[in-house]
Parts: sequence; C-alpha cells; structure tokens
Amino acid sequence: MPLDIQKIQKGTTSWVHPGLDLRKSPIEGFGLFAKEKIKKGTKVSVFGGKVYTSDEIDKMPKNSYVANVASQLDNDFFLGPLKKPKSAEDYEWGFFVNHSCNPNTKIWRSVFLVAIKNIKPGDEITFNYAHSHNKGLGFTCKCGSKNCRKFVSNSDYLNKAFYTKNRSNIVGWMKDLVETA
Repeated sequence: MPLDIQKIQKGTTSWVHPGLDLRKSPIEGFGLFAKEKIKKGTKVSVFGGKVYTSDEIDKMPKNSYVANVASQLDNDFFLGPLKKPKSAEDYEWGFFVNHSCNPNTKIWRSVFLVAIKNIKPGDEITFNYAHSHNKGLGFTCKCGSKNCRKFVSNSDYLNKAFYTKNRSNIVGWMKDLVETA
C-alpha cells in the first residue's frame, strides 16, 4: 500500500522530538530526519503501543506485520502497534526509524530512543536493529555505511566480536542473556 506521507500522524501512542521531520529515506521508505542539532544523550523518541506476550507473538503468522515490527522488551514481552495499519492514518512517525550499521541513536530502557552522538540537521535518525530484538529480524541491510554488515539478524548479539564492539548500545535484557550464560 503506497503511503501518503501527509496523512501519517506524528504520534498517538508514541512521541518524537519536535526537532524531527518525516520524509523519504535513501535507506528504506520514509525516515525521521533532524531539522536542528540534537545533542548526544537527547531522547529523540519514546515508543508506545500495545504490550504482547511471547505466546501471543508466537501464535501470529510468520509474515504478521505486528510480530515483525514488535520490539522485544524482555524474554516474555514485546511492544508493538495496536493493530496492523490499514491506511496511512494508522501509522505514526515513530514507526519510521530505519536501521544503520553505523547508527546515531540506541534503544535505552526498552522504550526510549536516545542520541549516541551529536546529530546534525539533515541527518537521518537510525538505530542498529541488532542492538534490540524482534522475532522477525533477519534482512539484507541497505544502510550504505562503510562498515555495513550486509545482513542483520536477531542473533547478531551472540557473536562475540559483535557483542564486544556493541555492548554499550545493546539493550539490557540481551546483555543479561549473554553475560549470565
């Protein structure tokens, strides 16, 4: 379904920094872009939606939109959209944060997106999807960064070299899985 960017809501279940704008992305579809300087440590988005259990997610079809975009909060819970969007009005700006192997934000405390470096006007807001987790994560990367890994999966954090390099940006519950194993 082609989306009319003018009809996409800024947020009803989530929040995005007022210094961001939604527009076409060279990475994928639409993305959030800085309209102003954003300092390292600034919250740029707060994810909202519905909490799903692992059992609910596991019962959804493999190609389920909700299952594929829901972000895992811990072993048993996911945060995802209220429903599968049927029109542009059902989407929110916060849905459009693209992956990069060289991100400028990270997920913090499972629901916050925080700048991990200073962001310049015009920069696209990105995070490394492998620093968090969802059931459907597994795709060919199109980020275009010089250190692009070419493929991103929900088990990247189990690779010792990846984990060591990215530990400070990986969500806490995933760190617990690695460090208590």
